[in-house]
Amino acid sequence: MENSAFVKTLASNNRSTRQGALDSLNNYLQKKDLKQQDYDKLWKGLYYSMWFSDRPRPQQRLANELGELFVNDVFVKSSGNAVINTKSKLPYNQENFIKFAKSFWKVILLEWMKIDHHRLDKYLLLIRRVFYNQILYLHKQEYDQLLVQNYLTRVMERFPLSGDVRVYNGIPLHLIDIFVTEWERVFQTEIDDADDADDVEIDAAVVKNSCVPQFIELFVKLTKDVDVSKVLKTKIKEDILHDSTLLQWDVLPKDAPSAEKDASENQNDEEEEEEEEEEWNGF
Repeated sequence: MENSAFVKTLASNNRSTRQGALDSLNNYLQKKDLKQQDYDKLWKGLYYSMWFSDRPRPQQRLANELGELFVNDVFVKSSGNAVINTKSKLPYNQENFIKFAKSFWKVILLEWMKIDHHRLDKYLLLIRRVFYNQILYLHKQEYDQLLVQNYLTRVMERFPLSGDVRVYNGIPLHLIDIFVTEWERVFQTEIDDADDADDVEIDAAVVKNSCVPQFIELFVKLTKDVDVSKVLKTKIKEDILHDSTLLQWDVLPKDAPSAEKDASENQNDEEEEEEEEEEWNGF
């Protein structure tokens, strides 16, 4: 199927046409010659398929379907030990997952300011479903070290959690809001089959063996970047670095920066400046 024609059907404002295109996505993703720009075009079409979805239940269903593309068999199952990227050294399926993930965040960042307030909620839902399935993929791949490194550096640190002034705060702020909840859902998959699963707590050791600690390091790095907005830094310090669940999982650094500490230091600096002004006896 030619890319341009496929994307047009994904972006169609006709429901049956869009659904037919979505049904053929699995076969499309099986193609082994897809390049980064192919995934970019694909996600542009998927973005508009969400744009034209105008009722709550279809929107929820579509968000689920688009999110679940990231745990598609074509990305989960390895085709031998073939390596297709000399820089990343990742197997074919993992490298394509990285490219697919990059395309999603790239399109969302580029289109974010065009989303009106009537459509905002469904795109926030889409981000939630995509983020969950992306970290679920890492879980299914048993947190392969090279895969996690590529995902954090080539996807998260380059796009939604880059701290770049061109990234609108609404995106990383939303990721912070959903971070713990979506990780809890991932870890819950480990205990769903246990007896009295509702009473089983998530084991801190399981969390430490995941890539949550690497995510925390990325958040801490953002708080130390002078170019990152104060709003984002404060949100990270208040909602990530002092989150009760993350504290319980014991994955937060002992010397985590805090908004309260920053406020106290700023107040002390202001008091010192006032004292210096009062003590000066020049002229």
